[in-house]
Amino acid sequence: MDTDDRSPVRIAHDTPLTRDEIAPLLDNLAGPDRALRIATLSALVTLPLVTEAWLAVSERLQPFLRADANPDAELLEAAVHVPTRRVRNVLHALADTIADPDVRRVLTHDLARAGDRSAVPHLLEDFRGENDHLRRLAAEYLSLFAVPEARGEFVQVAANDPLADTRFWSAICLAQLGEPEALKRELTSVAPASFEPERTQSNVESELSLLWGDPASAFVRIQGRGPWPAATQFMLEGLAEQNDGSIPWIIIESLLAGHGEPDVDDWSSDVVQREQDPAKVSELRERARALRAHLERTFPEDFERAEALETLAYLPGEDTASFISHLWMRLAELFTTQKRADASSGSVQPDPWPLLAGGNDLSVMVKAMESGFVPEIEPLFESFLRMQEHGQFVDQIGWTVGRSGMRRVILGLESRLRNDDVPVRLAAALLIEAAGTGASEAWPPIHGGMGASPPPRQISLFVDEGAATSAFETWSGPAGEVPPAAGDEDKSATTPRRSASFRDQGRFSLTSPGDVSDDEAATAEEELAIRVSGDADTDPPRTAYAHLRCPRAVTAGDEFDLEVGIAKDPDSEVAGPELVRPIWSRGPYVLTVQVVAEGFTLKPGEMSRHELPVTVEKPYPAVVLHLTANPQTEDVVPRMIQVTYFVGSQPIGVAYRALAVRKEESVSVTLPDPVPLGSVMTVPGDGATEPDLTVQITEGQVAGDLLWTFETPHVATPTEPVTTSIDDDPDTFTRQLINRMDRPTDKGLGGLMRGIGSIIEQATPPELWNLLARVAAASGDRPPTVFIVSQDPFVPWELALVETPFDPKSAPFLGAQATLGRWVMPRPGKNRPELPPLERRTVDSMAVMCGRYPADHFRWTRLEHAEHEAAELQERYTAEPLEANLGSMLDFLDKTSETDALHFAGHAIHDPNSPENGLVFSDLTFFDSIQVLGEQLAVRPFIFLNACQSGVGYTVLGSCAGFVGAFLFAGASGVVAPFWSVNDAAAQDIARDFYRQALEENISPAEALRRRRASFGKDADGNDIEPDSAVNLAYQFFGHPNLRLVRNAPIKEAIHA
Repeated sequence: MDTDDRSPVRIAHDTPLTRDEIAPLLDNLAGPDRALRIATLSALVTLPLVTEAWLAVSERLQPFLRADANPDAELLEAAVHVPTRRVRNVLHALADTIADPDVRRVLTHDLARAGDRSAVPHLLEDFRGENDHLRRLAAEYLSLFAVPEARGEFVQVAANDPLADTRFWSAICLAQLGEPEALKRELTSVAPASFEPERTQSNVESELSLLWGDPASAFVRIQGRGPWPAATQFMLEGLAEQNDGSIPWIIIESLLAGHGEPDVDDWSSDVVQREQDPAKVSELRERARALRAHLERTFPEDFERAEALETLAYLPGEDTASFISHLWMRLAELFTTQKRADASSGSVQPDPWPLLAGGNDLSVMVKAMESGFVPEIEPLFESFLRMQEHGQFVDQIGWTVGRSGMRRVILGLESRLRNDDVPVRLAAALLIEAAGTGASEAWPPIHGGMGASPPPRQISLFVDEGAATSAFETWSGPAGEVPPAAGDEDKSATTPRRSASFRDQGRFSLTSPGDVSDDEAATAEEELAIRVSGDADTDPPRTAYAHLRCPRAVTAGDEFDLEVGIAKDPDSEVAGPELVRPIWSRGPYVLTVQVVAEGFTLKPGEMSRHELPVTVEKPYPAVVLHLTANPQTEDVVPRMIQVTYFVGSQPIGVAYRALAVRKEESVSVTLPDPVPLGSVMTVPGDGATEPDLTVQITEGQVAGDLLWTFETPHVATPTEPVTTSIDDDPDTFTRQLINRMDRPTDKGLGGLMRGIGSIIEQATPPELWNLLARVAAASGDRPPTVFIVSQDPFVPWELALVETPFDPKSAPFLGAQATLGRWVMPRPGKNRPELPPLERRTVDSMAVMCGRYPADHFRWTRLEHAEHEAAELQERYTAEPLEANLGSMLDFLDKTSETDALHFAGHAIHDPNSPENGLVFSDLTFFDSIQVLGEQLAVRPFIFLNACQSGVGYTVLGSCAGFVGAFLFAGASGVVAPFWSVNDAAAQDIARDFYRQALEENISPAEALRRRRASFGKDADGNDIEPDSAVNLAYQFFGHPNLRLVRNAPIKEAIHA
């Protein structure tokens, strides 16, 4: 008897294809046949390719994109998706220079659909014009972006335009800005059940009204907007829940597609998983074979769909491919027969509709049999040849072929791609495009209902081109403009949205089919060594130094050049570490530089953030900015220019350059001493992830000013720093918060914490919350990871109130809504704390220090739960017990090469103006954090201080003090500590829960603490309750939000309360 023990086989997720593997496509791309060239390029842009292959595509394509070559709209539509800066810059130029205005306008629309903001100025021209049709189209494509400069016009048009379509798209433009009222008005004022077209004043049918009657067209047309600001997301989700027939549901669904709604499960028949009785499996297999024989004779006329869907899943895996091939061939023969009959009857086009159900049925059958199905490419291609003129069959055969993975598809069609007959090569290219499009889709393309087309692909993280590309030379013209040949900067005011899928391709762009995954590399030292060293032929240098070149003295009001980039050797006038790329960055990459130059004004049209391509041929790129020092009353003002370097959203270092600003040319200036160069940065850990959002908070030159910059791989971010102001004595706020939390609160604790959170939220810019809502929507079901790098050690940003929570089942605070890690930004001339922090830290050895206090002491009472806490850690993780005294602490600081983590359980107090400040030892002496600042912890241990107020920070002579800042400055990989006083029993519970998640369940420290914060004021189901303790909000975590603590040493029995 049979048992069905087949392992599910999912679609092969290809590693990127090499140049040699796509050689036949490259040959066809460069050939003379126009239709074949367009089909080939359309196929290539659906494939994952290594950088070298993309550069070859760019090279082959270049001659056909010249303005004098009269490129047609179809070629340009595909070229928009080629992820090389060189091609994109040519397209930017063509959008200004193509003679045919219709082609130029189509290119503008294609760029907009690809998320390229260079299209916005052209779209605004049409939006402000007199042609109603062009105005409607412009509004539609503008609605893909947040365009604050046209907000007033959107308000007027959304309220008053006679064309419903133009009002609708303008309302979406406002929704992109976080103003959903006009969109809600449009959505709730129509009658979706009536598909009668709306008549405008000019008696022209409303195109959008017609689309409401065609769900597939409407869905494809509208999806791709977002992620939405929190207010818009909330409005749309509210309308979706309403679902009472009073609103056009298809529009709501398409606007929410991919943003906040649950992912559709990968549907497949569950019969195989449900039925494992050998006798029953044997019976079902016999029924499946009989049904196969029946369908081979009668399909598609006699198809018992329900029975087939359940039973055909039991066909042996080796039978399914030939069965599907046979049925597709039978369908193709019927299609050909019908086409001949229709042609003989004088019909211009055959009517394929009687056969459409057969294509749907075959796609459903493949989905049901997916656990053992590997398609036969050659027979399916023969069917495709006969049916390629009908779009449904193209989609469905392509989706079926794509189940095998694109490497196998191209290999299986290689002879067809090299065939002497151009139509055969053309068909092969069309099938590859259909397979590449369908390869990422779990659901089959079922026609006759809702369409399943993917949203527009948006790319702005480009692979880098080789020596022939002049775009990577240092461009001395205005930043933000494209150089005459080809530039490396977008002409946009904000960074376009990036495609996460393409970011992954770029990250692993040099992966060969045999390479291991990141998880495997993290556990294999030899693979890690390979990844760190890279490939000398294609991998640019893994280290570099900051390059900041400008005069050492400038005059207020005079423009000067600032050259920003990276260099091979250090510059004595630049303070900063050696910049080391993250482990996961391989091959050509994009380096982001964020300039903060307070007291200076950028030349109009320029940006302070730039993305610099780095290649083997051009390993040290730079960009020139033009700054003007602001007017001043003092004769001479010393100033500092700061640059933060990112790979992806991962910060890898901060550099500074000092210069003097004189009031006027005649003022004598003593040139500033160069900021001292810090030590070399340690190579970062072997993590393979970057934060969803990195927030950098820099102190301004005016006391209390904070300059905020943002970096994310998901959505557009402001290109210039955003300024907020706080009290110039934030330490006072810290003391008041500690004192307030030390007072007992029987009632109103929830309101108190929300009030504190509101005060902190008022010190943040609105841009933070707009970005966070969009990033959260882009992050799917998991909380977004947020990394705050700040110069201030005072403000508990974790407690900032989120007025519109994107997770209503979690407490409405930043540290509960997001998986949050914090870090202290290195000061000028200092390279500590090291940036970036580690993403992986082995914790096989641990030291536990517990304060054991007299039972009768009036102030420092015995902490029985802390003693139990220490005993549990010693037993569970074989932690080494240390006496809580100065000698033991100094011994630990001296021998950290033997200890991966330190846990302190005891009393502490924050009172920097008193000698009684710091950790309280068993002998009732105090250990001040200043004593840690002089140490250097070579192995970067993880620190958990489970002691009241030990997480509070302050400054001494401009340097960060407090235990968090001190341990980070000394080299700790991460620090957990409470901000205010905590109950002994609750502190023990938090420590136990933390280590269980972090060391045993592979949950990041940031996420473990987020879950604690999330439970404040919530029951087990996420409903609001009145909290009786704020201890879950007390703990701060300083470290990378994706840090993992890895334990290889044995773990003993589970800890029980």
